[in-house]
Amino acid sequence: MSGIKRNQLRRKNTVAVSGYDATKLAGESKTLERHRKEYIVIRGFLDHDFFFVNIDNTPMKVRTMQQNIQAHGIAAAIKGVRVSPHTFRHTGAKMYVMDLAVFYLAILRFFVLVTTV
Repeated sequence: MSGIKRNQLRRKNTVAVSGYDATKLAGESKTLERHRKEYIVIRGFLDHDFFFVNIDNTPMKVRTMQQNIQAHGIAAAIKGVRVSPHTFRHTGAKMYVMDLAVFYLAILRFFVLVTTV
């Protein structure tokens, strides 16, 4: 996540995230899109293409991202679960799948209602 570059944010509502073995597209909500654009305006344009930067405008290190996520977990008083980038990704993916399931169930209910009337 810390190595995301601006050119990976080109496709509408998706972010290309490179992992160990492949590059995958991650979904982006309208709210996240708005905040991403605000962040770019505040951060400004730099001589490199990295999206996340530190106070010196150099690319953020992986460990810094891990520490930031853990600090947010402490600030949110999250107890009983590990707060890490892996858990963060897993929770995001789970919420995405659950949202899709609700959408498809709504469509299924509509078609059942239409075909039984």
